[in-house]
Amino acid sequence: MVESFFRSYIIVDTIFIILNIVGLWRIFVKCQKKGWWSLIPGFREYELARCADKEDDERVYLFVSILSLALTIVGHFVDLEHVADNGKTASYFLSSAGR
Repeated sequence: MVESFFRSYIIVDTIFIILNIVGLWRIFVKCQKKGWWSLIPGFREYELARCADKEDDERVYLFVSILSLALTIVGHFVDLEHVADNGKTASYFLSSAGR
């Protein structure tokens, strides 16, 4: 049951990521920027802020985007069954490091 939920979550998440990239590509083309900026996580928000003439917010968007990306990557590697397993998370990470 849990595995099917996470598989469907990954499929839906992938669809939304693709739609986000396509939408940002079109925005960058309309702003007369190169569309491939939409493929680079973190820096696409930086360029999007420049496109919106929000010079002061560029660095904030960049920092928040990189932090969000890092937390997403960590979240994909954390196995929720082991996290809820009476605090044995550290032993799980140490044992899975050799895989």
